[in-house]
Amino acid sequence: MLGYIDKIRQISKGLLENKKVDIIIGFKKGTMPMMNEPCLIKSPKDVEKLVWDSPLAALRRPSWGGIGNYKFLSVLLLVIMAVLYILFQRI
Repeated sequence: MLGYIDKIRQISKGLLENKKVDIIIGFKKGTMPMMNEPCLIKSPKDVEKLVWDSPLAALRRPSWGGIGNYKFLSVLLLVIMAVLYILFQRI
């Protein structure tokens, strides 16, 4: 993913420097992990704020412990859905 953000930043900077666009609409880091916020980039020096996270990045980060662990909850939800699917197939 780092290659993508470098390309996005490079192209955005070039467009702003060459005055081909006035504003770039993108995302910047939010206050919570994987909760990026929309932002407007108006100058070439601000393109460093742009981020692009993979949807799978959340699975690579440390998770909360206990029942609030989103990895555990995701697997539990998948199991429940599979059981319900099998049960409703028999009806």
